[in-house]
Amino acid sequence: MTTDNRFPTTLSPARAWPTALLLGLAGSLSLGVCPAAAVSAQVSLQRCQEKAMKQTQLYEAATAKAIDSCLQTANLDILVKRRAQPEAATAQRCAVQMQAVDDSRQRGSSAAEKMAAKVALACDPSVNPSLAHTLDDVTGKGTPSVESPLNAKKIELFCEQHTFKQTIDTVADWIQCQRGAAEAAASSKMAAKFPDASSVMEKMKNAIADLPPNPENAQLKSDAAANIEKRRRIIDVDQDGQADLSCSQPDNT
Repeated sequence: MTTDNRFPTTLSPARAWPTALLLGLAGSLSLGVCPAAAVSAQVSLQRCQEKAMKQTQLYEAATAKAIDSCLQTANLDILVKRRAQPEAATAQRCAVQMQAVDDSRQRGSSAAEKMAAKVALACDPSVNPSLAHTLDDVTGKGTPSVESPLNAKKIELFCEQHTFKQTIDTVADWIQCQRGAAEAAASSKMAAKFPDASSVMEKMKNAIADLPPNPENAQLKSDAAANIEKRRRIIDVDQDGQADLSCSQPDNT
């Protein structure tokens, strides 16, 4: 009797996968019977893929949670309390939440930094030399050491909108794409949930700008404003106060 030593891999149709999962599955990873050394590299690559999928999902969730909280409290002030813009206490809480998503102080504690660090540790041989796979195994370029690389090169056109690069040449490029796609996904969800998200986010940004300086955290206001503006521009690309999101086509099969 012949034993099948292949690793089971099942991929669903693209439309059934969230953006984060599609980015983790940049290429179809079909693991076959290989020499011992190649199996080690392939397993290393599989672990990289799984880590990327998990961390991108966590980052998307953290981003969505922060925006959701800011918009909910802002709407309470604007709609219920009839304020022209969110109150100072509301703006302060939102600023702290948004800086926790991406902190320019680079202390390693923000959601963006944690995501990038964990994916790099599992995927980037230049960061973690003990990894069995190579950079070419991740990108699918050059001379991969495995039969089935991740093939991040296959999503270069998609990633260009998030990285402003036409190619994925490093693991850092791939991480940046995953991060951008997660931010876009989170922002799209908020736009659907809060129809007036663009204008409310603008009012929140102004309220944060009106906060007094924080001597213990000089970057708080600028980080929060930049993070809110980045998500607002994802929702409202042409700055006309209307959401510029494209809904997926209905499945008529």
